[in-house]
Amino acid sequence: MSWPGTDPYYNYNTTEANARQNFYGVSWVPWGEIDGINNAASANPNWGNTILTRSNIFPAIEFGVTGYFEEGSREGSLSIGVTALGTTSGNKDLQVILVENNLYYMGTNGYPDHHNVMRDMIPNANGTPIVLTGRSTTTTNIDFVVPIEVLIENARLVIFVQDPSTKAILNATGVSVLSIVADCDNVAGDIIDFGAINVQDLVKLVAIIMGTDTGSEYCQLAAADLNEDGNINIQDVVMLVEMIIG
Repeated sequence: MSWPGTDPYYNYNTTEANARQNFYGVSWVPWGEIDGINNAASANPNWGNTILTRSNIFPAIEFGVTGYFEEGSREGSLSIGVTALGTTSGNKDLQVILVENNLYYMGTNGYPDHHNVMRDMIPNANGTPIVLTGRSTTTTNIDFVVPIEVLIENARLVIFVQDPSTKAILNATGVSVLSIVADCDNVAGDIIDFGAINVQDLVKLVAIIMGTDTGSEYCQLAAADLNEDGNINIQDVVMLVEMIIG
């Protein structure tokens, strides 16, 4: 939300941000929803305890996710299998959200670093309706596009299934866009794809992190994310140095 002042990330996609605000009835900040049904926002110290309590609850569904992302078009597709566990059944909403990490903006609240910033809800804020039947799998194909304003190396797709009537989230998962790049032959660390991992890969990795290398292909960025956490940073440099020196 734009409260208490200007928020460029809210302004980027006001339509879908407002839709989720109305869905949850958000009327102030900070505001938190845990599994869609627990609002601990009015008592910040309770957030941690509520999260721990909910983490002990066995999920009602399981995910199976495959997909691809094409280099030139910035377009991709996910095949999402949702398996209902136990007696879980009925009409649900499958949500796929493109988020971006490692954004910097000094807001009026004094927080400069922002992660998991919603960029796009795919196909929209309503999600995709699915029907679950106990112990069966429902498969849905979702196409997506990463806008030019979003850095591929910082982009993730967050996936969850929600009951539209109770707002309860049955389970959630996520994948980095880099992890679903198709047909990448170079292994992790072999950033420039010479068939060997050496100091040239290290130079390339540092340039990517410093922002002086803007021409890397997606397979190169995928190889630069050595720990596959969706971010390219100093942790990847440490891992690459260890690989080079043995």
